[in-house]
Amino acid sequence: MEFYARFAHEAFVVAYRLLLNTFEAEEVVQEVILKILINEKLLLDECQAMSKYIRRMTVNASTDILRKRGKILTEDLHENIDIADDYDFDEITMREQRLALLHKAIVELPSGYRTIVTLHIVEELGYEEIADILHLTPSTIRSQMARAKKKIIEWFDKRQYEKE
Repeated sequence: MEFYARFAHEAFVVAYRLLLNTFEAEEVVQEVILKILINEKLLLDECQAMSKYIRRMTVNASTDILRKRGKILTEDLHENIDIADDYDFDEITMREQRLALLHKAIVELPSGYRTIVTLHIVEELGYEEIADILHLTPSTIRSQMARAKKKIIEWFDKRQYEKE
């Protein structure tokens, strides 16, 4: 129970960010924790290493579900933003507005790009890790990330042009 209490919430947050479905996220957490507890060789001594390992297993299990679903989604990026206490209200409002626009731009990306952007920016995974998870080459991940960034910039440019 202590093991579950220590790692379940973090795993749930990771799964929910990718799946956007509470039931599926809970299933992933149960599956990952159970897999580790059944196979004691998977238990690591260091808490930080265990946390990283659980996160990786959770991402893998979640992306498997997304593949079965045939679509990949992104989550609300606001959950990942830490706002410093010394910001004034206007700065916070402007930042929230920019984040909301960025979220809209990411949501409109093709599903493959959304997945890569979510895993890289939100889950803070490197290109090598993403390549392993998605069974692609790191160079493919880098090029798709570059294309996704270009599409986001185009989205903002189009939006700016429409305002003028």
